[in-house]
Amino acid sequence: VGADGLKAGANTLGITKDGAGTVYWAARLHYLIPAEKALPLMKGVEVKRTYRIPADDPSKADTQPSGTVVTAEVTIRNTDNLRYVLLEEPIPAGCEVVAGDDDSPWDQPYNRREVWDNRVVWYFDYLPKGETTVSYVLRTESPGSYGILPTAASLMYFPEVRGSSKLARMRVAEVAPEP
Repeated sequence: VGADGLKAGANTLGITKDGAGTVYWAARLHYLIPAEKALPLMKGVEVKRTYRIPADDPSKADTQPSGTVVTAEVTIRNTDNLRYVLLEEPIPAGCEVVAGDDDSPWDQPYNRREVWDNRVVWYFDYLPKGETTVSYVLRTESPGSYGILPTAASLMYFPEVRGSSKLARMRVAEVAPEP
């Protein structure tokens, strides 16, 4: 049955067999909700993302001119000591990660950090109970209005222990050239 055959509420799948022989069957359910309707998830791990944006007037902090340097902080809160944690933070469209000297894990809570085209990924061999914060620096570049997908943290070998932040939005304004 295609999605157009389903109605809101309870649906039932029935399989009937006539005659001799064995029936083999499989079912799969897949659904996608709009990102705007996604709620933060907390299944053993809580994730919170904060953007630190310089603003002379805080009431106008929702729109940033291109070239603005933004610090992104991701905080993980867990009630147990965890092993092999993966943290994935989507990079906002219209922004680039600024390379910094925080790539060395020696003084960081993580073991490895990778900057991909669309996200920053942190790997933790061990994450102690409590609150852990990591950060990185962005620079706004391309004007537009962007939805930023939720940050997600999960155990690599037990992904049912996971958490995610909420969707965020950012606007980047074109900077007018100075006369």
